[in-house]
Amino acid sequence: MSRYNNKSISAEGGKKKYGRGKPLRPNGGVWAKKALGQHFLKDESVAMDIVDALLIPYTKEDEIAYDKGEPYKEQINVLEIGPGTGVLTKYLLENKKIKLEVAEIDDESIAFLKSKFPQLLYTLQKRDFLTIDPHDIFQGQFFIIGNFPYNISSQIFFKILEYRDSVPQVVCMLQKEVAERLASGPGNKSYGILSVLLQAWYNIEYLFTVDNTVFMPRPKVQSAVIRLIRNERKSLGCDEELFKAIIKTCFNQRRKTIRNSIKPLLNKLPSVGGSSSGSDGSSTCSEDLSSGSENLNNGLEDLRYGSDGSSFDSEDLSSGISKDIRLGRLEATDLLDARPEQLGVEDFVKLAKTIG
Repeated sequence: MSRYNNKSISAEGGKKKYGRGKPLRPNGGVWAKKALGQHFLKDESVAMDIVDALLIPYTKEDEIAYDKGEPYKEQINVLEIGPGTGVLTKYLLENKKIKLEVAEIDDESIAFLKSKFPQLLYTLQKRDFLTIDPHDIFQGQFFIIGNFPYNISSQIFFKILEYRDSVPQVVCMLQKEVAERLASGPGNKSYGILSVLLQAWYNIEYLFTVDNTVFMPRPKVQSAVIRLIRNERKSLGCDEELFKAIIKTCFNQRRKTIRNSIKPLLNKLPSVGGSSSGSDGSSTCSEDLSSGSENLNNGLEDLRYGSDGSSFDSEDLSSGISKDIRLGRLEATDLLDARPEQLGVEDFVKLAKTIG
C-alpha cells in the first residue's frame, strides 16, 4: 500500500519536503547541459521515494514466486524518461517485476549508463520521447517515470495524452509550480489549460516537494513529485478537438466570464447546418475546425496565458444566426457567468456538447 495519499500529502497542504540529504557525488564525467534542461538528482533517499511512488501491481502468483526465489511470470513495462546518471535507474533495475526501457538523448549519459548498468548494454538506445512511438518499444501498456527536464515537461505531458490508453500510471519530478498547477482543481489560481486536459483522463496526486539543494547543478526553483493514475473515462462524449478549443479559448482570457471569452470561438465555428454527427452521436466539426485544432495543439505547449483573444486559426464561417442559436443553448447550461478557473472537466464537456 502506498505511503502517499491525498489526505496526508496533497497540493493544498501537508506537503512532505526534503531538505539537504546525504549527497550522491556525480561521477562518470556526465556534465549537466543547460540546453537539455538537465539537473541531476544527487540525493539517494529522494530517488528511492520517487521509485517507491510507482505503484507496481503484484498478484498472488507474484508473492509465491517471490517467496520461492523464482522469476515473475509477467513483468510490468516501465519507461524512464531522462535517466541522466541513473539515480532512479538503479532502483528500478533492482525490482525484477519491472521490465525497464529508457528514453535518453544525451550521448554522454548513454555511454555512462551502459558502463554503469551492464544489463542495459544491448538494449539502451538513443531515444527522444517526444519523437518516438512507444509502441515500437513495448507491446501493450507501460508505466512512465522520470525526472522531467523543466524546459519540455509540458510537451512530455501532451505526448502522454496521445498515448493515454497505453499509459495507466506516471510518476515524475518537475518544477514545483507546474506540479501544483497540474494537481490543482477548479477555484485555484494555478488551475489552467493542462490541468483540465490531464484531469480529463488522469487522477493527479501531489506527493512531495523536493528542495533545490539536492540537485547538481542547483536549479533556481523548487521541484515536486506527482503521480498520475488513469481514470475510468473511455470517452468524453463530445468532439475532443472542440473540447480542447473551448479550454484554450477560455483560459486565454481567464479573467473574463465564459460568456465573453467564448465569443471569438463561436464566431469561428461552422454554421449549425454545417456540422455532422459522429458514430458516437456527438457532433463533429468541419475541416476548418480540425485544421484550427492543429494550431491549437501547438499553442497548448505553452502554459502561459495570453491577454488577447483566442488564437484559433480557422476561417470565420458562422453567421449571426448560428452564433445566437449557440448562445441560446449555452444560456441553459448556467455556466456563462463563471470564469474558466471555476469550471471542472465535466463543465467543459458540457460546453462542448452544447456548442457541438
